[in-house]
Amino acid sequence: AKASAQCDKLPENLNLEGCCKFSIIAADDTVKKVLDEFKDQKLPPAMMQCKMSEEMFKEYKLTKGDGVDKEAFLNHVENKVLEPIWKPIMKNAVEECYKGVSRKTDEIVKELEDDPFNIKRDECNPIYMSIVTCIQLEAFENCPKELWANEKKCNDARTWITECGDNVESLKQIIKAKKSKH
Repeated sequence: AKASAQCDKLPENLNLEGCCKFSIIAADDTVKKVLDEFKDQKLPPAMMQCKMSEEMFKEYKLTKGDGVDKEAFLNHVENKVLEPIWKPIMKNAVEECYKGVSRKTDEIVKELEDDPFNIKRDECNPIYMSIVTCIQLEAFENCPKELWANEKKCNDARTWITECGDNVESLKQIIKAKKSKH
């Protein structure tokens, strides 16, 4: 049996975009509006990510109570994902992540309240950011063969996600690693 991936340690190069040609979700005014709204706020990266995700979900009307409106989200994917090859993959990712994150909501909220994130529930609901991160990982893991860069570092990253992607610890590592992309 091969040595299991170390789930508390991100693979060297977790460059999702470089390994899989991701579907571009149709950008629109909403994305621009949210980016503009936050670009001058001096927030720590994790909080910035949290607030932007939360705002996007609200702007697109994908929220229900404190959580995600799954049906609205699936419709959103249907309308916004332009490439047919990606539609079923993204819809499946929404289903899986909705289930996974819903099941672990309390655990995720608690983990993200601590260092290095310090995201307090009354400042920002981390569920939206967690679902987005989860969907990116699911899509990466199920990247269509013809869009996949078959390189060792990519295959290693995919193995790590397959073995570790489902635990809250790895979600934390990934959120920590994501630098605010501005």
